[in-house]
Amino acid sequence: MQEKRCFQAFFTLLTLILLLTSSVLVAWMQAPDASGSMDSAALPSADTLSDEAPYVAAAQKTGVQNFLLCGKDRASGLYDVIILAQLDANTNTASLVQIPRDTYAAYTENDYKKLNGAASALGGIDKMAEFLAANLGIPIHHYAQIDLDTVGEIVDAIGGVTMTIPADMDYEDSAQGLSIHLKAGEQTLNGDMAEQFLRFRSGYVTADLGRLDAQKAFVSAFLSEVKHASLPKLLRIVGKLYGRVKTDLSLKETARLVVTALKLSPDTIRMMTLPGEAVRTGVDSGAWYYVIQRDAAYRMISDTLRITEESIPTRTFDPLERFTNADYPHFEAIYRKQ
Repeated sequence: MQEKRCFQAFFTLLTLILLLTSSVLVAWMQAPDASGSMDSAALPSADTLSDEAPYVAAAQKTGVQNFLLCGKDRASGLYDVIILAQLDANTNTASLVQIPRDTYAAYTENDYKKLNGAASALGGIDKMAEFLAANLGIPIHHYAQIDLDTVGEIVDAIGGVTMTIPADMDYEDSAQGLSIHLKAGEQTLNGDMAEQFLRFRSGYVTADLGRLDAQKAFVSAFLSEVKHASLPKLLRIVGKLYGRVKTDLSLKETARLVVTALKLSPDTIRMMTLPGEAVRTGVDSGAWYYVIQRDAAYRMISDTLRITEESIPTRTFDPLERFTNADYPHFEAIYRKQ
């Protein structure tokens, strides 16, 4: 598959740290919600299937919260990054589960059923959070959304990210606006270089898995820069985020979470992708979708995002089978794979 115009998965830790820290200052500055403009022609209409009630577990642990973190492509209005993250203030740990943007999800009766269009069809990221909570069997306490074209600006605002590029990276794709040319070795990435690094895929032997490892390295390097950033640098980041962040976190809630977020280190953060496979609707033709493997996905969600001592009941995970389509046998084969 071709490189995709997105910052998948583990750049989202940047979103977690920055949203929790800088939104305190943003709130003081009374920043409005960044609803952004959406290209309605590219989005599914609002004929939805969102009547499920959000799941609420009993005997929840204190100090543990789940977040829906999304990165939006401003041009299309679609979500290129979708992450469920858990922050545990008791152990100062975090777990991040990436949900691929092309994940099949029956949130609408219309043809377009990729998860990246759910917020538009359902009426906002808050409604998307309700849909995911109801169908994955976990509570989602808060949400946050950021425009992905802010990434390079944030890296520039903090003065760059110093890290080692494992090998020369060269790739051109005018159709996607990709021009990637980076040399191997230790260097300080500016915003444009960081975007190139995060979007590079084709040169890795293991393709997306290789990119995930590279993104983990970037996260570690970026986290180090954030932890040692001066107040002026943090203020510059806030300036870049101003008006581009949408979250339901209050000032008080954010301030409390900042304390935990800044205690995180790379070895206390688990990063993973929801298990599944990419497939086309017509097998050899048609639209591409990512179909989750139910049993493996259930185990991952239960192991990493539950907020009780007990596992999530299997009956609460996708009870209405929104993540498969019985009309497509090859979807079903992936979904029910043992």
